[in-house]
Amino acid sequence: MSVNWNEILTEIVNKFSADIGIIHRLNFEDDHLYSVVRVGVFPPEVIQFTQRVPIGKGISGMTVQTKKPLVFNNLLTATSPIIRPGARTVGIRGMVCVPIFLNQEVIGTLGLGCAHEREFTTEEIAQISEIANQYAYELCREANYV
Repeated sequence: MSVNWNEILTEIVNKFSADIGIIHRLNFEDDHLYSVVRVGVFPPEVIQFTQRVPIGKGISGMTVQTKKPLVFNNLLTATSPIIRPGARTVGIRGMVCVPIFLNQEVIGTLGLGCAHEREFTTEEIAQISEIANQYAYELCREANYV
């Protein structure tokens, strides 16, 4: 049975009052993340650089490398060097990206963004992580990793 990733991500985006969301799955053969689903409006150039993300590059890639959530209250004014210039063109301010774990191994990421400044609480980040991890097995199963 196939998972409806668009429906799942739409529910997560709505639950946390976000405007956009993206799920990436890690390809263990080439150490890149690949976009599984996007919800919300992404400019074409952002779609292009979020299709395939190297580990350690950009927000999703650093989330995988550090194995920790990354949170920005205002992506437009944040000075972190990991933020790619194109990421600012989406118009997103508040953002969180969490690693997706299966058996203590990172297998992907879930990112949520808000058009307004937003501080995700520690409790919200834990909830987003828990929800993301619930779908880890399905992400791996669809890629024939399990």
